[in-house]
Amino acid sequence: MRPSVGTARSSHRPWRGGPGPPRWTGLARGNPAAQRANPRSMIGVDDRGRLMLVVVDGRQAGYSEGLGIAQTVELMMKRLGAVEAMNLDGGGSSIMATAGTGIVNRPSDATGQRSHGNVIPVKP
Repeated sequence: MRPSVGTARSSHRPWRGGPGPPRWTGLARGNPAAQRANPRSMIGVDDRGRLMLVVVDGRQAGYSEGLGIAQTVELMMKRLGAVEAMNLDGGGSSIMATAGTGIVNRPSDATGQRSHGNVIPVKP
């Protein structure tokens, strides 16, 4: 079976950083689901153009509750130095894996790793 290539769409828009508080450019501020702590997958770029991929585990009492969107921006991406960032599809299937060690986080999806998913491959 050949992998398919397509274009990903997202209802989320990026956060643009810089001095002062985060400037929201379309994130669902009034959406209760976005405000709740959940597993998150994020992508960002710092002021030197370096790519940042971040996964936060969640829904696991005593280990990690996850983050809301505001926490994601203010605590994670801004502290990491992102000048632009976007919340990707998160939830229980949020997984980060490397070629050397495989899955490096603790996904909360009760069914385990999903057989079909979206991938952002990074080549050194």
